[in-house]
Amino acid sequence: MKNILDNVLNEYNLSTPINIEQLSSYANKVFLISYPSRQFILKEYSSIPKEQVVKITNARNILQTHNFPIPNIIANKDGKQFTEIDEHIYDLSEYIAHVRYEPQNVPLPFLKKAGNLLATLHTISFPENEIDSMGFPSLHVKVKDLCKKFAENYENIFHDADVETKERLQLLLDFIKKTEKKREEIFQNDSFYTFQKQSPIPTHGDFSLHNLLDTKNNLYLVDWDNIMLRPQAFEIQRSLGVLCGKGRCNGNLDEIDRKKAQAFLDGYQEIFPLTKAIVHQMAEVAEYCMYVYWLEFTLQQIINNDFRVLTLLPKTLNQALYWGKNIEEYKEFLLEIASLCSQ
Repeated sequence: MKNILDNVLNEYNLSTPINIEQLSSYANKVFLISYPSRQFILKEYSSIPKEQVVKITNARNILQTHNFPIPNIIANKDGKQFTEIDEHIYDLSEYIAHVRYEPQNVPLPFLKKAGNLLATLHTISFPENEIDSMGFPSLHVKVKDLCKKFAENYENIFHDADVETKERLQLLLDFIKKTEKKREEIFQNDSFYTFQKQSPIPTHGDFSLHNLLDTKNNLYLVDWDNIMLRPQAFEIQRSLGVLCGKGRCNGNLDEIDRKKAQAFLDGYQEIFPLTKAIVHQMAEVAEYCMYVYWLEFTLQQIINNDFRVLTLLPKTLNQALYWGKNIEEYKEFLLEIASLCSQ
C-alpha cells in the first residue's frame, strides 16, 4: 500500500511523507498525509465510477465560486483535480485542523452554525444537469432487491462472521422481516409520501459530524460523494438524525434530542426560513428513512462482506423500530416548529 500511495503522491510532486495514517471511513479509503509543515487528505474512491468523480469535482468548483467553505483541492502535476493510477481514482485536498465532537456532546452553538451552513448550501444554484436527481422508483427497486439478496445469502454471510457480528446480523434480519409489510406499501406507490413530490434542491447527502470540520473561526463541509438534488425536507430531517440524535445508533434510526434539533433549525431558518409544509414533511422523512433509505447502503456493504456499518446498528430491535412507534410524538414537536413559520 505504501508504494501505491508514494506513486500517487509523486503525481502531485510530493516526496515521501513523514507519516501516513488511514482514517475511519465507511465507504472509501481516506489517508492523512503528514509533512513537517503541511498536511493533506488523500482519498481513494472505492466504489464511485469516474464519471461521478468528475461531477463531484465540478460541483466542488462551483461551490468555491460561491465562497462556500470547503477545503482546497490540490491539482496534480498535469493540472487535474483527481489522479488515476491502476484503475483507481484519488484526490488530494488540504487538511483542515478542527475540533472533534462526540455525538452525545455536540454543543448547541455548533449545531446552530451547522444549520446556517446547510441552509446556505440550499440557496446555491447549480447549472442544469450538473447534479443528478434522487430517483425514488429506482431506489425502491434497489432496496427491494438488496433485501431479497440479503435473505437468500444470510446463512453464508452469518456462517463466516464472529459472535458479535452474528448478533447484529440477526437483528438486521429481524428488522427487515418486521418492517416488510410497511416497506411494500411504500414501494407500491412512488408518491406514498408528500415530500416525494416536492421540487428537489442541491443537497450534500451526508451532512454528519464526520463531514463538518469546526475550526472555531469557520465550519467546513467535506465528502461530496453523495451530492444530489433531493427534496428539502429530506436533507433537513436526515441532518437532524445524524447531528441531533441521542448518539445511540445509526442516525436514521436514532431518537432526536429536541434541544439540539431546535438549535439546528434556528440556525437553518436564519438563512432559509422554513414553510409549514416542509416542517410537516420532516416526519414523513423520518419514517421513510427507517423503513427504506438506510437499508440501501447498509445491505450493499454487508452483501459485499464489509461489516463496518453494523457498528451503527442499535442494540435491540425495539430501538431500531423507534420511529415506527414514536412518529406521532415527533409530529407534535414539529407542530410547535411549524406554528412559528410564516407560510
